[in-house]
Amino acid sequence: MTLPFAPVDDYTADLLSLVADERHPSTDYEWQLFKECLVTASRFDGMVRPNDMRPMLAGRVAPRRIGSFYRKACLEGLIRATDEWQTSNDAHGRNVGKPARIYRRTSVGSPPSDADGRTGAPSSARGSALVSPVRERTT
Repeated sequence: MTLPFAPVDDYTADLLSLVADERHPSTDYEWQLFKECLVTASRFDGMVRPNDMRPMLAGRVAPRRIGSFYRKACLEGLIRATDEWQTSNDAHGRNVGKPARIYRRTSVGSPPSDADGRTGAPSSARGSALVSPVRERTT
């Protein structure tokens, strides 16, 4: 059985092309934003918790890219998985109560820069502890 082709209007076609195209400039922008959020979320104790990341990424990074960005960050050595988990509070994604892995930031790296050579950190964070190395927590 074959299904009939369902044409889409121009707006929907453009939107679908944008979402499907991983070479689109928005993917690079979202990756840079994700890395900035890693630094922000881990600035106090070096741990990256999904419940802390989610509000910073919501509406700014496509939900379907978030998981792949965590994997990419692991592969690039920016973070590593720990044996710790937290309970997700993601009501929008219907993941409340599910386990969510906690990561440790392993590399501060250099913050991304824009075309002017300025740091990619938000202007309020430039020169602050936001992009400084993380000290290990001693307990």
